[in-house]
Amino acid sequence: SHLWVLDVDGSGVDGSDPRMPAGEDLQLEGSHIAWHPSGERIAVVASARGMLDIAVVHVDDGTVRHAERRLRHVLSLGASQETLVYAAATMRWPVELHASTWDGEDERRITSANRDWASRRDRPRVSLRSFTVPDGGGGTEEIDAWILRPAGDGEGPFPLLMDMHGGPQTVAMIDFPNHVYWYALCSKGWMIVAPNAVGSAGYGDDFAKRLRGRWGELDLPQYLAILDTLRREGLADHRVACAGKSYGGFLSAWAVGNSNAFRAAVVSAPVANVESHTGTSDTGYYVTPYAMGAEIDEDRERYQRLSPVEYCNEVACATLLLQGQDDQRCPVGQSEELFASLVRHSRMPCTLVVYPGGSHDMAASGNPKHRVDYHQRIVDWVSTHAGEADAGDDGASR
Repeated sequence: SHLWVLDVDGSGVDGSDPRMPAGEDLQLEGSHIAWHPSGERIAVVASARGMLDIAVVHVDDGTVRHAERRLRHVLSLGASQETLVYAAATMRWPVELHASTWDGEDERRITSANRDWASRRDRPRVSLRSFTVPDGGGGTEEIDAWILRPAGDGEGPFPLLMDMHGGPQTVAMIDFPNHVYWYALCSKGWMIVAPNAVGSAGYGDDFAKRLRGRWGELDLPQYLAILDTLRREGLADHRVACAGKSYGGFLSAWAVGNSNAFRAAVVSAPVANVESHTGTSDTGYYVTPYAMGAEIDEDRERYQRLSPVEYCNEVACATLLLQGQDDQRCPVGQSEELFASLVRHSRMPCTLVVYPGGSHDMAASGNPKHRVDYHQRIVDWVSTHAGEADAGDDGASR
């Protein structure tokens, strides 16, 4: 997403409007936009190398001032005269409101809604590091991944959850409400790994667009390369699970049908059948042809080849499916197709949970009772099916 400006009084009808004052290098996350009272500057939430932070664009000359790079995500943004107000979170602290001047000076936290609660709990050890992974063209490239290790001084090996973000053209989100299960698992001794693989936003258009028509084929090998690295370093062993929602649900379903790396999987609100998703999702009729790089009648074979439902006979791990009944983005039929195929073709444990009234955002903003159940089920599922090592099993056979 990019920032565009249009003169609504018609003064720019000479062909200069609409215009992109900051160019294509400024990639936006969402549509958080605030105008300075003078009309000369616009503040936006920009995506840059895995971080979401504030950028201020001067409308006339297109110059951009980025906030000082911090390991955080700004999740919403507003303005009041000379003050910017924004909600921001880190991997160690949930969301709080902050304020600063338009020049980024005098930043201050103005709420403490979660501080007392969070300070009474063990916080994970967090790092953002680069990994060398295959680029899909015979070479290698560097990608970033968040690593959350349990509190304390333990050095592993840990049971590992590989978390796969949605989009795919977004990033691993610093978003506590959607990822309560991360922190619950960390408290039980698990390590969380959340990569920004090929297709992610904020690393340039080429990096994001290279995944078109190659869903799963380019990014899964990068996840597996990270897993191999962590095993060589002694941080992980064979107690490995994967989880993801939306595109992450697609990728976790793809992963268990196209690799033997995982003992347990959580597939939430997935794209399971690319063909049927095209015709039933509220955005499928335009998002899917873009993502596949072709209309369905131009390359039906690609739509079928990249559908996880086609690989259920290869699944050899326990799979939990979580689905909101009223999800319009990834409709309930996607999970039902995948569940039916898994029950038919795989002898591994498989459970489908459908939440009445649940939307695509139910994990973060749905019925509170459903949200408690959703996150607890993930913790219980991966702990039960991947958290305990089999006697004498060194993982090599998997």
